[in-house]
Amino acid sequence: MYCIYSHIRRIFKERFSCPNLGVVLYAHNTYKYLGYYIDEHLSFKKTVNTLTSSASRSFGRVVNLFKKMKNLGFKTYQTLYQSYVTPIMNYSSAIWGFGEQHEPQVLQNRVSRFYLEVNRYTAVAATSTELDWLDPKFQRWLEIVRYKKRLANMEPDCQLESTSGKNH
Repeated sequence: MYCIYSHIRRIFKERFSCPNLGVVLYAHNTYKYLGYYIDEHLSFKKTVNTLTSSASRSFGRVVNLFKKMKNLGFKTYQTLYQSYVTPIMNYSSAIWGFGEQHEPQVLQNRVSRFYLEVNRYTAVAATSTELDWLDPKFQRWLEIVRYKKRLANMEPDCQLESTSGKNH
């Protein structure tokens, strides 16, 4: 069985022709699986953009709640942020969180500026010092450590075997 690779490139697709099967296969640059996008370079940029925009919409919900119920304290705002926005922003971050991703930090800066009622030109150091929240980069690193610990604590019969057949 053999397949002929077509050198004709399309915008997002490459064409493979398999005459033995009588089908034409198309390879895409990205693949969506369980809510995150895997691309050919494993950059996860589309995943981060999608999650950040979704977390931003969720932050809009927090803003509406905050404006409806006046005089909410910092603890309530922080709980709303950690309940609505942070889980979306950190979804599957054990997989994509190792790279440099700036979009979650930008969103957290926007969230902190909203609570402090300052303009967008206020220094990030001032807002982050005032609220004393953990940076999204460190939140992702914590998720990676938790994931590795969970993998290390798995039962031996649940762990995947290596290709050489030895269990680690």
